[in-house]
This record gives sequence, structure tokens and C-alpha cells, in this order.
Amino acid sequence: MLRKSSILFAVSFFVSCGESSKTDGPPPAPKYHTQTNPGAWENKAKEHEVRIRFISSDTIEVSIPLQSTMQPRHYIEAIVLHDDKEKEIVARHFKPSYIEAKTEFKLPDPSKQYYIIAKCNAHDMWMSPVPAPK
Repeated sequence: MLRKSSILFAVSFFVSCGESSKTDGPPPAPKYHTQTNPGAWENKAKEHEVRIRFISSDTIEVSIPLQSTMQPRHYIEAIVLHDDKEKEIVARHFKPSYIEAKTEFKLPDPSKQYYIIAKCNAHDMWMSPVPAPK
């Protein structure tokens, strides 16, 4: 039979387990890294820049300038088109390669806001909003 003090200890341990002081350790990593908020990857931001170019009023070309020279290979795993509700619309997956990741997406409704998410195998996910067509 458990003693009352053992039960109180277990309850207080589990209640406080998820709590942390705001000064303990580094700040949490952002869900998506951006050029203005690269988190821990400040020195990697330039090679993970999401480049977006309109081919037509409803079609964009997306490229990531990362050209891997690292071993093991450092590459873009996927480029994903998201809507403003963080719903995945379409994704393009890439195999390890030394070639720049590049793809095209047709925007379902060019008047809406979209985002591109690029997933790097070594440096998390990078996000950029799709600008309004010119």
C-alpha cells in the first residue's frame, strides 16, 4: 500500500515535470525557420533561402540555393505548398543530391495567401510566404 507522502511526491513530480523557468536553457526553436528568424541556424540562412518566382499569375517556381558539399549529404528533402491554415496542398520530395532543389506549383486560388515550407535533412524546416503576384 502506498503511503500518503509517496503519492504526494508522485503527483507533485508529474505536475512540475513539464514546467520550466523562462531563464533555463536556450529559447525553444521556432517551428519554421525564416530569413529573419533563423533560430540556431543563423549561419545557414543564406543557403536555405526560399526563392519564389512567378511564371504566370497562378504558377510559381520555387528553388532553394543549397548546393551540398557536406558529407554526409546535406540536401532539401521536400518543398511543400501550404495554405494560410497550415494545410498541406502539395509536396515535392527530393532524393539526396548535389543539385539545387527546384519545383513548380500551381496556386489553387492566386488571391489567397500561401506559404512554402522547405525541409532540410540537417537544418529543420524553412518557411517563406508566397508574395502576391505582380
